[in-house]
Amino acid sequence: MTTINITAPIQKRTIPLGLRGENEITQVVFDYSQWVTEFGNGVVTLLVKRSKDTSAYPVVVTTERESATWLVTATDTAFAG
Repeated sequence: MTTINITAPIQKRTIPLGLRGENEITQVVFDYSQWVTEFGNGVVTLLVKRSKDTSAYPVVVTTERESATWLVTATDTAFAG
């Protein structure tokens, strides 16, 4: 499994998720400890927008301590690009 670590400050950027149709091959881990320090505890929501989609959709994330993990599914890699 490939793990992509994202640390604060989180910036809008393209993340290579894998090949079309791959399922649960890549996980993206977001470290949000800096936000917790500044704003306190809260709820994490991740919206994903594929390159050719017109809008973003929510994905499932699991949280542990001060990081959120998104396990990329075949839906997320359904379209090339």
